[in-house]
Amino acid sequence: MSDHNRQELEEFFSIPIGLKEVDNIYGFKVYSSDGLVNAFLKAIERSSKGNFIYKPIENLVQQKRIMPIYQVKGVLSFLKHKMFGHPSEKGIMGFYNLGNKKVYIMIDNNISIIGRAKDDEIASTTVHECQHLFADMNRNKFISIFKDELRRYYISAFSRIFKFNKIPKNIDKLIFTISSFEGVKLNKIMNKWDAYKKVLESFKPDSQLTDEEFDKNIDDIRVIITLATRHFDLLVRNYRHFPHIFGSLNRAYKDAFSKVNTHTSPYQELLNASEVICVFSEMRPGDAKIKKVFREFS
Repeated sequence: MSDHNRQELEEFFSIPIGLKEVDNIYGFKVYSSDGLVNAFLKAIERSSKGNFIYKPIENLVQQKRIMPIYQVKGVLSFLKHKMFGHPSEKGIMGFYNLGNKKVYIMIDNNISIIGRAKDDEIASTTVHECQHLFADMNRNKFISIFKDELRRYYISAFSRIFKFNKIPKNIDKLIFTISSFEGVKLNKIMNKWDAYKKVLESFKPDSQLTDEEFDKNIDDIRVIITLATRHFDLLVRNYRHFPHIFGSLNRAYKDAFSKVNTHTSPYQELLNASEVICVFSEMRPGDAKIKKVFREFS
């Protein structure tokens, strides 16, 4: 092999040699290799956003709770609820599989490993998805650890949506209600809508909106959650019709954490409290509470 060809090979994340079928997701076989796993761990170790929790992540990989796999187009079609934009544009993508309680990091073998940007992207994606894993495994402890962060975020978001004149007493109940969706399959979430709606309606005395405006915003939240869990393509096409909701969810990150959210398109915050902490983990990966989550995995 010429030096030129060897250099070209070394510029890719992991050449898919020694492929092994490691799982079956939504009826699709997924593959990994020793080379991919090693390249993944090296990326974590090199990354400024992941090297401080390298050992816990290595342990989770060994336990097969984090699984680096090659991208499979068929699986991507089932994960539209995790992204906006075309799946083929995403070289690295993570998702938490509710069915088997595993985090999958899907990597396109064509991405280059030159530079730290890809290492940091892999680390951020992994840390992000591990928050979903932890929240599903131990919801009460998750809420206990991140109570202050969750309160700051949801007070801001819903104060913007409903124009509160004071902080409602039921804000903690709202957080607990939203967090109860952790571990619930998407097509079952709307079965819990009545409890969610009841908490939202309890905010009416604290709102400056008219009854008609207030009720409309509740209904808009219902529509968004319905589309997100059952008709995601329609949500993407109609995203711009709900600026008062999505804008509030987005601006709440700046209010709560003093940073603009450049990592996600907000909507999951309405049905997964862990998504707030996922974004927080990408904003502040070295935060002591994020490190505590990974110690809990040990």
